[in-house]
Amino acid sequence: MSFFEIELDLPSRDEERHWACSRKVRYGHLQTAMKSLVELMKKGRQDLEVYRCEYCEGWHIGHKPNLLVRGLIRGLRNLFG
Repeated sequence: MSFFEIELDLPSRDEERHWACSRKVRYGHLQTAMKSLVELMKKGRQDLEVYRCEYCEGWHIGHKPNLLVRGLIRGLRNLFG
């Protein structure tokens, strides 16, 4: 089987939005998100960060993203639809 015969099971844009945005708390202001992050860090959570959401334009707290994986998924989606 060649590379081009492999069927890719990429998440749909709606599935991607669900996991990246819809199921998370949306903060309307960076300062509010940062205050919540500080509280989480006081409880021992060091693996989180505040980031701007590309879907809702709000702010979320989440695990530090693996930018390489995100870029690969987007690139494959662009190539194979």
